[in-house]
Amino acid sequence: MADAMDSKSISREGVGVQVPASAPSAQLASELLPVLLHKLNNVTQVFSGLNSLLTVTKDASLLTERAGDLEYAGAQLHRLGWVVGMLGASQGADLLLARREAQALRWSLEALCELYGREGRRLELPERLPRVTPTEAEPRVCWELLVWVRAHASAAQSRILLEATDEAWVFRVEGVAAEYRLPRAVLVELS
Repeated sequence: MADAMDSKSISREGVGVQVPASAPSAQLASELLPVLLHKLNNVTQVFSGLNSLLTVTKDASLLTERAGDLEYAGAQLHRLGWVVGMLGASQGADLLLARREAQALRWSLEALCELYGREGRRLELPERLPRVTPTEAEPRVCWELLVWVRAHASAAQSRILLEATDEAWVFRVEGVAAEYRLPRAVLVELS
């Protein structure tokens, strides 16, 4: 719902939210949305299928038998919730507030890999990725890296390389001269 605030702000329940004007950021957000919606639909199908079985059979023991399905769906929702929160934060709505996730960087990059897959391309990640330091703004750090990768990984098959130097974490796309540097304190190794 728009109000009398400046043209770049919108109101959500009386709270002004500044929306960034960055075209690459908005473009990537619009491209990732169908990927996230597809993942949400997949999780919803797990719940719908289980609900249908319970409705037809009236057998509550199915919940115990299908506990693995529920665990899988819950884990997917947990991951998806963080990535959706990052997407919202990229557009000015802090949906994550103080939520911290050790795997946030991996989850974000995996969502980007899925987008590349939908486009018939492949994006490979490093086997090990660090976590964003809990004192940093995880959504911002992850989102800015995604926007950079999207701008530089344009080949049919791309690989992200990561090197830790004494001063910085250096991200590169194999075969591309550009690099993305984060100060060493922004990321920490996962143990």
